[in-house]
Amino acid sequence: MLETAPVESERKSGAKAIKQKPASAERQRPVVLSAREAAQYLGVSVSTLKNWRAKKVGPHWVMRGARLVAYKPADLDRFLDESSAKR
Repeated sequence: MLETAPVESERKSGAKAIKQKPASAERQRPVVLSAREAAQYLGVSVSTLKNWRAKKVGPHWVMRGARLVAYKPADLDRFLDESSAKR
């Protein structure tokens, strides 16, 4: 259900109108994790992820800007599934 802006009577009382995005707009945006969050999720250190990136192994990652490395949770889950299947 979409939220609407306050009615005119609420605005006169001094309450600020809060603009809220519809829930569907938030779902369309991809969720990514930082290297620190991804390391915690996988149970490894940040330096391990850095080494994996240098060796081109480990979970898929993307660059978000010049230096920001990000991981999608679906890619981390896929990596965990593939890693456990190899054992």
